[in-house]
Amino acid sequence: EFRRVLFRSEERQRIKAELMALSASYSYALIDLAAGIDNNVTDFFDICDQIMVIVRPDPASMMDAYALMKVIPAQSIGRVALVANAAPTSRDGQELCRNFADVVRKFLGFQPQILASIRVDKNVDMAIRRQIPVYVSAPQSLATSDIRQLARQVMA
Repeated sequence: EFRRVLFRSEERQRIKAELMALSASYSYALIDLAAGIDNNVTDFFDICDQIMVIVRPDPASMMDAYALMKVIPAQSIGRVALVANAAPTSRDGQELCRNFADVVRKFLGFQPQILASIRVDKNVDMAIRRQIPVYVSAPQSLATSDIRQLARQVMA
């Protein structure tokens, strides 16, 4: 059973401090935050060098991503990047990101960077069911290739 845990402000501050201390030992640290716009997500924006917003080509995902964009603080908007996930093709993912970025620019007044597109891949569903990362279970898959490309872009 999945149950979302809501941390108190003091707990979030402690987690942030521990993450910042840990990040000093690494070149890159990724924090995968839950979907949504509660304080468990928004309180972590200030410690991120880059905020990657993942958007899928379905209305619910786009609405969630847009709602998140609306609460990103002004001092963080220059660090926002879009990643299309489960796009039929790379071109479709890029188009999804361009269209989404245009809506954000038009209505929210800032232009998120377009970072990458991860194509839909049946290997991802199989990896999730097996609870194994897709890059381990299917190292030659489309999704793995796209994730590697995303990693290269982030580390450039």
